[in-house]
Amino acid sequence: MTDSSTDSVLGFNMQTRCVEGIYSNEGNPKFLISSSTVKNENEIYLVQHDVVMNQASIQSIFPHPQEILHMTTSPHNPAHVFTSTVPNPQSTTSLFVMHESAPSRRTGNLQTLFEFPITTPACISPSPSLSSLVALRSTDSVSLWQQKDGSFVQQESSSHLSQTKSNSYEMCSSWDKDGTRLCVNDSLGIQVFDAKTEYSVSSLRNIHCGPISSLCFHSINQNHILSASTDGSLALSDLRNFTAPLAIFFPHRLRISFLSCNQNGLVLSGATDGTVNVWDPTTWTLRPDAPETITPLQTVPTQNSSVTDGTWCMSKHHPFLFLSLSLQGMANITTLHSSIQSKYISRSH
Repeated sequence: MTDSSTDSVLGFNMQTRCVEGIYSNEGNPKFLISSSTVKNENEIYLVQHDVVMNQASIQSIFPHPQEILHMTTSPHNPAHVFTSTVPNPQSTTSLFVMHESAPSRRTGNLQTLFEFPITTPACISPSPSLSSLVALRSTDSVSLWQQKDGSFVQQESSSHLSQTKSNSYEMCSSWDKDGTRLCVNDSLGIQVFDAKTEYSVSSLRNIHCGPISSLCFHSINQNHILSASTDGSLALSDLRNFTAPLAIFFPHRLRISFLSCNQNGLVLSGATDGTVNVWDPTTWTLRPDAPETITPLQTVPTQNSSVTDGTWCMSKHHPFLFLSLSLQGMANITTLHSSIQSKYISRSH
């Protein structure tokens, strides 16, 4: 099903790379968007979408000291944001608190709370259940950090965890909703770790032909993991039978930039081919031998511009709204077609 149901488009005068939803159960949906530039000042934009007026606007602008490669918001404190930067010559991974500007001024400031002692880029994953636990997936390792007295201390890492290497800058990780298991990509496939012991409990090798570019646990079935690749393929795997994917197919022509799963079990995939698809992975296991029968619930074109990132709204009041980001600096805020909403509104974790 294809339906151009974009509520609003917000343009920026520079390239944009990362978007993250802000966890909130009140008011209009909010997102953070990072610019991507080597010539101008790098910035993080706080964007709010007015669901009544169908209009997005920039609420605050936060100057950032370096070009951002990865950005993550905290599920426990809406004012906290983690960033990891493009090496210049080294990368910096930090936790900031955002201080919004006064209504008369849009420029806020970022206060550094902690800088992690690593010099390579990292994908940052705060635990959804334990506010003090953060996973860093860098190019050559995975590490868990425990917050103590305002700083973070690295936990004792097993050899399995610390030596898990990735492919170049294709770094991704995801927690299950209980924060007990962490899945990460490595050079051969997917590893799943127990957060307490830090030992690998499952591994699936050679899923995709290309490196894994994004992955996530499914919000309804926590035994299911979705993975996407630079080769345009998308796969669904089951931890209870982690020998081969339940389904794998090629919905995109180019690198898949992101996956995002909402509370109702619907999944977004966006790619550098300029498309964003909405999926119901629970239907994929019905015909694993016939991937050509798998079709998206909805497709949102982005005017042939490469999609760099995207996310569902983090507010429980707007579970079917999402934002996709293009390299050319366009933020597309979209609400799913009403016929899809009515089918999935009662299904949540």
